[in-house]
Amino acid sequence: MSSIDNIVLRYDRRRIGRLRHWLGNDLCEVAADYILDHSNTVLINTGFVVANAQRPETDGPPGAVTLGQALGRLGYDVQFVTDDRCAEMMEMIVPKATVHVMPTDIDDVSVQRFAQSILYAADPSLLLAVERCGPDRDGKYLQFDGTDITEMTGKTDRLFGQGIPSIGFIDGGNEIGVGSVAQHVADVSGLPASPCIVATDRVVLGSVVNWACYGVIAALSLRTGFNLLPSIAEETRLREDVVRAGAVEGESGERIPAVDGIPSELNSLILKSLHHEVEREL
Repeated sequence: MSSIDNIVLRYDRRRIGRLRHWLGNDLCEVAADYILDHSNTVLINTGFVVANAQRPETDGPPGAVTLGQALGRLGYDVQFVTDDRCAEMMEMIVPKATVHVMPTDIDDVSVQRFAQSILYAADPSLLLAVERCGPDRDGKYLQFDGTDITEMTGKTDRLFGQGIPSIGFIDGGNEIGVGSVAQHVADVSGLPASPCIVATDRVVLGSVVNWACYGVIAALSLRTGFNLLPSIAEETRLREDVVRAGAVEGESGERIPAVDGIPSELNSLILKSLHHEVEREL
Protein backbone atom coordinates (compact mmCIF):
# COMPACT_ATOMS: atom_id res chain seq x y z
CA MET A 1 0.00 0.00 0.00
CA SER A 2 1.24 3.50 -0.80
CA SER A 3 2.40 5.99 1.82
CA ILE A 4 -0.55 8.22 0.96
CA ASP A 5 -3.09 5.47 1.59
CA ASN A 6 -1.32 4.66 4.86
CA ILE A 7 -1.71 8.26 5.97
CA VAL A 8 -5.41 8.68 5.16
CA LEU A 9 -6.26 5.35 6.81
CA ARG A 10 -4.65 6.19 10.15
CA TYR A 11 -6.93 5.96 13.21
CA ASP A 12 -9.22 3.60 11.27
CA ARG A 13 -11.73 2.98 14.05
CA ARG A 14 -14.40 1.63 11.70
CA ARG A 15 -11.96 -0.72 9.95
CA ILE A 16 -12.98 0.58 6.53
CA GLY A 17 -9.42 -0.19 5.39
CA ARG A 18 -10.31 -3.89 5.42
CA LEU A 19 -12.15 -3.30 2.12
CA ARG A 20 -8.77 -2.99 0.40
CA HIS A 21 -8.80 -6.77 0.28
CA TRP A 22 -11.41 -6.47 -2.49
CA LEU A 23 -10.73 -2.96 -3.83
CA GLY A 24 -6.95 -3.21 -4.07
CA ASN A 25 -4.20 -0.85 -2.93
CA ASP A 26 -2.92 2.59 -3.99
CA LEU A 27 -6.49 3.85 -4.14
CA CYS A 28 -5.58 7.55 -3.94
CA GLU A 29 -3.11 7.23 -6.82
CA VAL A 30 -5.57 5.18 -8.90
CA ALA A 31 -8.24 7.84 -8.36
CA ALA A 32 -5.83 10.65 -9.24
CA ASP A 33 -4.93 8.96 -12.53
CA TYR A 34 -8.62 8.40 -13.28
CA ILE A 35 -9.35 12.08 -12.67
CA LEU A 36 -6.53 13.16 -14.97
CA ASP A 37 -7.89 10.83 -17.65
CA HIS A 38 -11.28 12.65 -17.54
CA SER A 39 -10.74 16.37 -18.00
CA ASN A 40 -13.25 19.18 -18.56
CA THR A 41 -16.19 19.33 -16.10
CA VAL A 42 -16.34 17.58 -12.74
CA LEU A 43 -19.58 17.43 -10.75
CA ILE A 44 -19.00 16.87 -7.02
CA ASN A 45 -21.84 15.45 -4.93
CA THR A 46 -21.55 16.03 -1.18
CA GLY A 47 -23.55 16.75 1.99
CA PHE A 48 -24.80 14.23 4.56
CA VAL A 49 -27.55 15.11 7.04
CA VAL A 50 -27.15 14.05 10.69
CA ALA A 51 -30.49 12.87 12.08
CA ASN A 52 -30.22 14.10 15.65
CA ALA A 53 -29.37 17.64 14.52
CA GLN A 54 -31.12 17.60 11.14
CA ARG A 55 -28.13 19.46 9.75
CA PRO A 56 -25.29 18.45 7.40
CA GLU A 57 -22.12 17.04 8.95
CA THR A 58 -18.59 18.38 8.85
CA ASP A 59 -17.20 15.39 6.97
CA GLY A 60 -17.49 15.64 3.20
CA PRO A 61 -17.89 19.34 2.31
CA PRO A 62 -14.36 20.40 3.36
CA GLY A 63 -12.87 17.57 1.34
CA ALA A 64 -15.15 18.27 -1.62
CA VAL A 65 -14.32 21.97 -1.64
CA THR A 66 -10.55 21.50 -1.33
CA LEU A 67 -10.57 18.85 -4.05
CA GLY A 68 -12.64 21.18 -6.21
CA GLN A 69 -10.12 23.98 -5.63
CA ALA A 70 -7.26 21.70 -6.65
CA LEU A 71 -9.07 20.61 -9.79
CA GLY A 72 -9.87 24.24 -10.60
CA ARG A 73 -6.16 24.98 -10.51
CA LEU A 74 -5.69 22.17 -13.02
CA GLY A 75 -8.18 23.74 -15.42
CA TYR A 76 -11.35 21.79 -14.59
CA ASP A 77 -14.78 23.39 -14.54
CA VAL A 78 -15.91 22.40 -11.03
CA GLN A 79 -19.58 22.26 -10.09
CA PHE A 80 -21.33 20.87 -7.02
CA VAL A 81 -24.58 19.04 -6.39
CA THR A 82 -26.35 18.41 -3.10
CA ASP A 83 -29.89 18.25 -1.75
CA ASP A 84 -32.09 20.97 -0.30
CA ARG A 85 -31.14 20.03 3.28
CA CYS A 86 -27.49 20.83 2.57
CA ALA A 87 -27.85 23.50 -0.11
CA GLU A 88 -27.65 26.58 2.12
CA MET A 89 -24.40 25.37 3.66
CA MET A 90 -22.85 24.61 0.26
CA GLU A 91 -23.91 27.92 -1.23
CA MET A 92 -22.32 29.74 1.72
CA ILE A 93 -18.95 27.97 1.48
CA VAL A 94 -18.66 28.05 -2.32
CA PRO A 95 -20.53 31.28 -3.15
CA LYS A 96 -18.98 31.65 -6.61
CA ALA A 97 -19.52 28.04 -7.72
CA THR A 98 -22.51 26.47 -9.42
CA VAL A 99 -24.45 24.38 -6.87
CA HIS A 100 -27.18 22.14 -8.29
CA VAL A 101 -29.89 21.14 -5.80
CA MET A 102 -31.93 17.93 -5.64
CA PRO A 103 -35.21 18.27 -3.70
CA THR A 104 -35.91 15.73 -0.96
CA ASP A 105 -39.70 15.71 -1.15
CA ILE A 106 -40.43 14.58 -4.72
CA ASP A 107 -41.61 11.24 -6.07
CA ASP A 108 -39.44 8.73 -7.91
CA VAL A 109 -40.51 9.82 -11.38
CA SER A 110 -39.71 13.44 -10.56
CA VAL A 111 -36.39 12.42 -9.03
CA GLN A 112 -35.35 10.76 -12.26
CA ARG A 113 -36.34 13.81 -14.28
CA PHE A 114 -34.50 16.09 -11.87
CA ALA A 115 -31.38 13.96 -12.08
CA GLN A 116 -31.45 14.09 -15.87
CA SER A 117 -31.93 17.87 -15.82
CA ILE A 118 -28.92 18.30 -13.52
CA LEU A 119 -26.76 16.10 -15.75
CA TYR A 120 -27.93 17.99 -18.82
CA ALA A 121 -27.12 21.37 -17.23
CA ALA A 122 -23.72 20.34 -15.84
CA ASP A 123 -22.66 18.02 -18.68
CA PRO A 124 -19.97 16.42 -16.49
CA SER A 125 -17.07 14.34 -17.74
CA LEU A 126 -16.63 12.98 -14.21
CA LEU A 127 -18.84 12.50 -11.13
CA LEU A 128 -17.46 12.46 -7.59
CA ALA A 129 -19.48 11.31 -4.57
CA VAL A 130 -17.85 12.69 -1.42
CA GLU A 131 -19.42 11.30 1.79
CA ARG A 132 -22.84 11.09 0.23
CA CYS A 133 -25.43 8.66 1.60
CA GLY A 134 -26.85 6.12 -0.85
CA PRO A 135 -29.63 3.53 -0.64
CA ASP A 136 -29.31 0.01 0.71
CA ARG A 137 -30.93 -3.01 -0.95
CA ASP A 138 -34.30 -1.98 0.54
CA GLY A 139 -34.03 1.57 -0.80
CA LYS A 140 -33.35 3.04 2.64
CA TYR A 141 -30.78 5.73 3.31
CA LEU A 142 -29.09 4.93 6.61
CA GLN A 143 -26.61 6.60 8.90
CA PHE A 144 -23.60 4.56 9.99
CA ASP A 145 -25.46 3.61 13.18
CA GLY A 146 -28.48 2.41 11.19
CA THR A 147 -30.69 5.45 11.76
CA ASP A 148 -33.05 5.88 8.79
CA ILE A 149 -32.58 9.28 7.13
CA THR A 150 -34.49 8.48 3.93
CA GLU A 151 -36.90 11.39 4.41
CA MET A 152 -33.99 13.79 4.95
CA THR A 153 -31.93 12.72 1.93
CA GLY A 154 -32.31 13.82 -1.66
CA LYS A 155 -31.75 10.95 -4.07
CA THR A 156 -28.62 12.25 -5.77
CA ASP A 157 -27.55 8.63 -6.27
CA ARG A 158 -29.75 8.73 -9.39
CA LEU A 159 -26.99 10.77 -11.04
CA PHE A 160 -24.78 7.69 -10.97
CA GLY A 161 -24.99 4.60 -13.14
CA GLN A 162 -25.75 6.71 -16.21
CA GLY A 163 -22.50 5.92 -18.02
CA ILE A 164 -20.59 8.90 -16.63
CA PRO A 165 -17.19 8.00 -15.11
CA SER A 166 -17.36 8.20 -11.33
CA ILE A 167 -15.41 7.98 -8.07
CA GLY A 168 -16.81 7.40 -4.59
CA PHE A 169 -15.09 8.60 -1.41
CA ILE A 170 -16.15 6.52 1.58
CA ASP A 171 -15.34 5.89 5.23
CA GLY A 172 -18.27 3.83 6.50
CA GLY A 173 -19.99 1.65 3.92
CA ASN A 174 -23.27 3.54 3.68
CA GLU A 175 -22.06 5.95 1.01
CA ILE A 176 -22.37 6.11 -2.76
CA GLY A 177 -19.45 4.16 -4.19
CA VAL A 178 -19.32 1.12 -1.93
CA GLY A 179 -21.82 -0.82 -4.05
CA SER A 180 -19.14 -2.73 -5.96
CA VAL A 181 -18.08 -4.45 -2.71
CA ALA A 182 -21.39 -4.25 -0.82
CA GLN A 183 -21.55 -8.03 -0.49
CA HIS A 184 -18.34 -7.93 1.55
CA VAL A 185 -19.11 -4.96 3.82
CA ALA A 186 -21.22 -6.95 6.26
CA ASP A 187 -18.34 -9.43 6.61
CA VAL A 188 -16.13 -6.72 8.14
CA SER A 189 -16.76 -6.38 11.86
CA GLY A 190 -17.89 -2.85 12.69
CA LEU A 191 -19.22 -1.95 9.24
CA PRO A 192 -22.95 -1.71 8.41
CA ALA A 193 -25.02 -4.86 7.96
CA SER A 194 -27.01 -3.10 5.24
CA PRO A 195 -24.58 -1.10 3.09
CA CYS A 196 -25.21 1.19 0.16
CA ILE A 197 -25.62 -0.69 -3.12
CA VAL A 198 -24.66 2.16 -5.49
CA ALA A 199 -21.31 1.54 -7.16
CA THR A 200 -18.81 3.92 -8.73
CA ASP A 201 -16.01 3.15 -11.18
CA ARG A 202 -13.30 3.89 -8.62
CA VAL A 203 -13.38 4.05 -4.82
CA VAL A 204 -11.19 5.91 -2.33
CA LEU A 205 -11.10 4.87 1.33
CA GLY A 206 -10.25 7.05 4.31
CA SER A 207 -10.71 6.89 8.05
CA VAL A 208 -12.45 10.21 7.38
CA VAL A 209 -13.70 11.12 3.91
CA ASN A 210 -12.11 14.57 4.08
CA TRP A 211 -8.77 12.79 4.50
CA ALA A 212 -9.48 10.59 1.48
CA CYS A 213 -9.97 13.77 -0.57
CA TYR A 214 -6.73 15.23 0.73
CA GLY A 215 -5.01 11.96 -0.17
CA VAL A 216 -6.18 12.25 -3.76
CA ILE A 217 -5.02 15.88 -3.85
CA ALA A 218 -1.61 14.69 -2.64
CA ALA A 219 -1.53 12.07 -5.41
CA LEU A 220 -2.54 14.70 -7.99
CA SER A 221 0.29 16.87 -6.68
CA LEU A 222 2.80 14.10 -7.30
CA ARG A 223 1.40 13.48 -10.79
CA THR A 224 1.44 17.14 -11.83
CA GLY A 225 4.55 18.35 -10.01
CA PHE A 226 2.72 21.05 -8.02
CA ASN A 227 1.69 20.90 -4.36
CA LEU A 228 -2.07 21.36 -4.63
CA LEU A 229 -2.83 20.66 -0.97
CA PRO A 230 -4.39 23.41 1.17
CA SER A 231 -2.28 24.80 3.98
CA ILE A 232 -3.13 23.65 7.50
CA ALA A 233 -4.49 27.13 8.24
CA GLU A 234 -6.68 27.08 5.11
CA GLU A 235 -8.10 23.64 5.93
CA THR A 236 -8.79 24.62 9.55
CA ARG A 237 -10.52 27.78 8.43
CA LEU A 238 -12.64 25.83 5.94
CA ARG A 239 -13.88 23.44 8.63
CA GLU A 240 -14.72 26.45 10.79
CA ASP A 241 -16.54 28.05 7.83
CA VAL A 242 -18.56 24.87 7.30
CA VAL A 243 -19.69 25.00 10.95
CA ARG A 244 -20.57 28.68 10.64
CA ALA A 245 -22.63 27.74 7.58
CA GLY A 246 -24.68 25.30 9.70
CA ALA A 247 -22.79 21.99 9.75
CA VAL A 248 -22.35 19.83 12.84
CA GLU A 249 -19.85 17.21 13.95
CA GLY A 250 -21.31 13.87 12.88
CA GLU A 251 -21.16 11.88 16.11
CA SER A 252 -22.17 14.50 18.67
CA GLY A 253 -24.39 16.69 16.52
CA GLU A 254 -22.59 19.72 17.97
CA ARG A 255 -21.53 22.75 15.96
CA ILE A 256 -17.78 22.23 16.36
CA PRO A 257 -15.09 21.83 13.67
CA ALA A 258 -14.21 18.27 14.69
CA VAL A 259 -15.01 15.45 12.24
CA ASP A 260 -16.49 12.04 13.08
CA GLY A 261 -15.41 12.38 16.70
CA ILE A 262 -11.83 13.23 15.71
CA PRO A 263 -10.52 16.54 17.08
CA SER A 264 -9.25 19.37 14.94
CA GLU A 265 -5.62 18.71 15.92
CA LEU A 266 -5.65 15.21 14.41
CA ASN A 267 -7.17 16.52 11.17
CA SER A 268 -4.27 18.97 10.97
CA LEU A 269 -1.71 16.23 11.68
CA ILE A 270 -3.02 14.13 8.76
CA LEU A 271 -2.76 17.08 6.40
CA LYS A 272 0.73 17.88 7.72
CA SER A 273 1.81 14.30 7.01
CA LEU A 274 0.49 14.54 3.45
CA HIS A 275 2.42 17.77 2.93
CA HIS A 276 5.59 16.05 4.10
CA GLU A 277 4.98 13.16 1.70
CA VAL A 278 4.42 15.48 -1.26
CA GLU A 279 7.39 17.71 -0.46
CA ARG A 280 9.63 14.65 -0.04
CA GLU A 281 8.71 13.35 -3.49
CA LEU A 282 8.61 16.59 -5.50
